[in-house]
Formats: sequence, C-alpha cells, structure tokens
Amino acid sequence: MRLIATDMDGTLLNGKGRISKENIIAIEKAQAEGIQVVIVTGRPYSYALMPLELAGLCCPVIALNGAEIRDEQGEVLNKLPLKKEWCRSIQKVLENKNVYIEFFTNVGVFSKSMEQYIDIRMQLKMERFPYADEALMLEDVRRRAEERFKFEHCHFVDNFEGIYLDEELIIYKILVLSADMDELARINSELAGETEYIITSSERGNIEFNHPKAQKGTSLKMLADQFNIEMKEVMALGDHLNDVSMLQLAGRGVAMGNASDEVKELCQYHTKTNVEHGVACAIEEVLAIRQV
Repeated sequence: MRLIATDMDGTLLNGKGRISKENIIAIEKAQAEGIQVVIVTGRPYSYALMPLELAGLCCPVIALNGAEIRDEQGEVLNKLPLKKEWCRSIQKVLENKNVYIEFFTNVGVFSKSMEQYIDIRMQLKMERFPYADEALMLEDVRRRAEERFKFEHCHFVDNFEGIYLDEELIIYKILVLSADMDELARINSELAGETEYIITSSERGNIEFNHPKAQKGTSLKMLADQFNIEMKEVMALGDHLNDVSMLQLAGRGVAMGNASDEVKELCQYHTKTNVEHGVACAIEEVLAIRQV
C-alpha cells in the first residue's frame, strides 16, 4: 500500500472525538515509511483540523464528503459546491418536515438553533445507550456541540434566505438531522433520483446532500492521481454509508468493527472498532505485509 485513507468520526476518532495514541503512532510509522495518509471526512476542513492538530499530525484532508480537497498546508486543491437553486428546492421540502437543517459553506455552518441540534443528538444517544446517566450524557452532548460549532464557525440565523442572496457564499453540503428514521426515509425517497445532487449518510440519524461528484471515492481517486498512486495501492477505512464509494474503489477496503452492516458486507477486510484503535490495527497489518 502506498496510500492510506481514513474516515474520522466512527473510524479514526475514539469515543471522545480524539485520535488515540495508538492511532497516532501507527500513522506516524506509516508516514515514516513513505506512505501517504489522507483524512477523508464529512466534516468541514476547520473541524477536521482540530483533532489532527491536537494529535500533532499533518495530512492532506478531503473534507465535506469530497466537496473540498486540501493539501498538507491547507491549500485548496479542488472544490465542488452545490447549485443554490437546487439547495433552495431541497430546503423547501425540508421546511415542511420536523427535522434539523444545516448548510455548510465557505464561511462556516449556518443553523437556526443549537438547542434543536442538542435535543436531537440527545434522543439519538439515549436510543443507543438507554441506561446511561442522562445528565452526564447531556453535559457531554452540549460540550461537543459547543466545540463543534466553535471550530465550524457556526452562524445562527432566523432563516436561510441570506445564504442565497450573498453571491460570494458557496454551499458545499446540506445536513439533515432527525431521531425519526421513518421521516428521514421519506425525505430520502422524496428527494432521490435527481442528477444535481447526491444523498448519503455519515451516521444513524442523518442524511447529507452534496454535489453529485462530491463523493469520498471520487475525490480520493483525484488526490491519488496527483500522487501518481493507483487505487489498487490504496487502503481505505470507514464505518458508514458515505464511506462506501472509497471503500469500493480502494484496493483494500476495510470496515471498522463498529461499521454498519451494509459496510461490513461489502468489505473483504475488517478491523477492530474505533475505540479499540482499529485504524492502528489495520495499518500495522499492512506494514507487516510490506516487510515480508
């Protein structure tokens, strides 16, 4: 393998949203052997950079599900925004639903309510961990929300009309969040089939809209081409549906132990969970093969 591509949330990051010591050591070892390590995430660049800087790591970043590619220095190599007229049509459908909406742009995230975001996050957390201490969980959800909105330069607005009126503002992604899976399924069904955008999901409880070419696999191949690396020489690691395109294109697609069933079924290779340093385990396995 000459390039390792890893998703962040649910893959490289642990339960606290940080990169473990084990993963840091493995990544540094791979880089020391001349292997390119690339972060491929649904996060915007600013929020992807935060755990990397805390870990002391420097990597190219494919952000926003592939809508933006940046080199190690943070220079933009490629960007794929959504057309505003299509964003408006998507928003019209969403406004009649009981869902939380965010717009990811070149100047940060636009949201109507942090409290609605926290409320839905809590519902999703309690669904996964019904016996957890609710007060402690709320404290953790609020801390993460405040941290996220700080690093993503969030703008809280009464309505989204200003996004369309500002000619310099570029929309990269629309995020929809809900604890009602049936509602998300209905939205997906209602808005699917268009050629001007693609619908995916980065975790249970959300759906995301991007430019049709803004896919992790497509952008990863573009970056690999710049490094003169063939996709058969790439290992990709992921856990959810927005990782599928890169897992399928990579020569070695690896599903995390905590990956969704769909991801596990399509991957030949599996590793441990994100809290068990699964990325480090997969990297060590590849490095061992190189030594043979």
